[in-house]
Amino acid sequence: MMGSMVSPGPPQREDAPVHHRMEAGTKRGAREGRRGPPLLENPGLFIWALVIDLVLVHVWWLLTTRPYAFAAVLHLGVFSTLTFLLFLTDKVRARKETRRVSELNLLLFSIFGGAAGGLLAMILFRHKLKPLKFRILLPAALFLHIALLLVVTLEST
Repeated sequence: MMGSMVSPGPPQREDAPVHHRMEAGTKRGAREGRRGPPLLENPGLFIWALVIDLVLVHVWWLLTTRPYAFAAVLHLGVFSTLTFLLFLTDKVRARKETRRVSELNLLLFSIFGGAAGGLLAMILFRHKLKPLKFRILLPAALFLHIALLLVVTLEST
């Protein structure tokens, strides 16, 4: 039964200065106040996803004999799926009133290949329908993705 007890924290001396005493329930660690935002609120998530996606798509393209249009479709599919999942995560977190996915990440993922997934999530989950930037940028990005896909497809034939 000893393992189920909550530790009260480090023992404290009564004569210790006030700034050395830890309050019950406070977070410990000297770096606690310097940490950045969680990954879903940080544009670093987009950078990591883009690098991993581009490496995997290009490795796949180099290892196969398929035209580059297939790699472009694979990239758009991966980013659309990730964008759809980010919109879903943001909608769930909005309902729970917890920390949300940043709008910057939602827009970056949508613009760089995930517009189809973002628009689908907006419609299915009725999420981010009011902000004008989402209503304008996502359809414009989807139009651009389709145009670029047509250009890549026509050049590879």
